Amino acid sequence: MKRSLRTIAAVLAAVTAMSCTALPAYAVTSPDIAVTDTDADVVGGWEVLDGSLALSKNPDAKKAFKKAVKKLDSNISLSPIAVLATQVVAGTNYAVLCRANLKNSNAIPSIDVVYVYADLQGDATVIGYQTIIGGEQLMGGYTPNKGKFSMSNNKTVNKCFKKAMKGLVGVSYQAVAYLGSQVVAGKNYLVLCRSKAVTPKAKYKYSLVTVYKDLQGKVSLGEINDLRLGDMNYVDENN
Repeated sequence: MKRSLRTIAAVLAAVTAMSCTALPAYAVTSPDIAVTDTDADVVGGWEVLDGSLALSKNPDAKKAFKKAVKKLDSNISLSPIAVLATQVVAGTNYAVLCRANLKNSNAIPSIDVVYVYADLQGDATVIGYQTIIGGEQLMGGYTPNKGKFSMSNNKTVNKCFKKAMKGLVGVSYQAVAYLGSQVVAGKNYLVLCRSKAVTPKAKYKYSLVTVYKDLQGKVSLGEINDLRLGDMNYVDENN
């Protein structure tokens, strides 16, 4: 059954005014799908991929994502950016970073973590969204990146990111994607990073890193906050 456009469009159009605080939890409307909101190093929690994050390099995630997206309303377009993590339940949950679009609409795209559940029989369903940057630009809010997301394709952002991170110790940050920008007295760049403490047995997690470039071109590191996987707005199949 196609997902209700009303239900999903409400998610895609939701505005998250990013102040780099912890992302909120949303009410569960589909309790029959198991999702555990725990740290990645806890059994049953989300496991951050430690290899390639490209969808093409993760065949199981690719198969599940493509099958799940086919069930969505045809006016909804999801462009995958990276496979972030998996979670073993009665089957597998996948967290996929996407740019979300409403076709035939002037709405600004949003940047979402899309959650896909693949059951043991091989079927797959989109179960929810976690909006990082909303689909409407608010004054003072972040504008989603409308181009390519890799740092190699965003040379100015990459240069600022490397300069801001220089000398930072204790945690390593690997830039995954440039998500968007915010005009202030200068500009903030929001970068999703795969991060890991420089300690034995440390595991990867995801961090939202803000890099600030002032009007004189001086670069500094802004706030760094965890991206809590599993904090989603669930899709209700019955609406």
